[in-house]
Amino acid sequence: MILLEKVDPKLEVNGQYLLGVIGSLNEDDVRPYREKHNLSVIEPDKWYSAHQIVAFYNDLLQAPNGMFNLVAIGMNIVKYIEYPPQVRTMSDALAIATQMHYGGWRNGHPGDLIVEQPDAHHVRFTFVNLPLPSDLVYGICYGMVKRFAPSSADIKVERVEDGDRIVYNLQW
Repeated sequence: MILLEKVDPKLEVNGQYLLGVIGSLNEDDVRPYREKHNLSVIEPDKWYSAHQIVAFYNDLLQAPNGMFNLVAIGMNIVKYIEYPPQVRTMSDALAIATQMHYGGWRNGHPGDLIVEQPDAHHVRFTFVNLPLPSDLVYGICYGMVKRFAPSSADIKVERVEDGDRIVYNLQW
């Protein structure tokens, strides 16, 4: 659970980065929480309070099947994020990963992202003080590899949590 007190009260999230909360694999489980937090309709060009979004994710996390719902939403988010047209491969996506991360937020700091690539088919994302649940980010990482790695790739995502630092190792 993300503590709302730790989220910058001015921080906002771009609607483009939230489109995946609608129509995810577990839509029936998620819909009541979207309605509760006024997220029934999401406009891609609108900015949403990070507090509102974190409260939504926290409620989802505590609900039955919360972990699965957050992973499904994370995977769905990657389907809707608009990458530049030249981004077609995992290498292309990694080249702009930090730009994509910081571009989805404004009016505050969304936590740090460190990208390392130990080898051609392995990337390590380290997030520090990210105001999102780790299960959601796991789904985003998995969805990114699924979208940009070759379709024949054997995908593996491993998560290691250490306080406010979460490391995701993605291999394909």
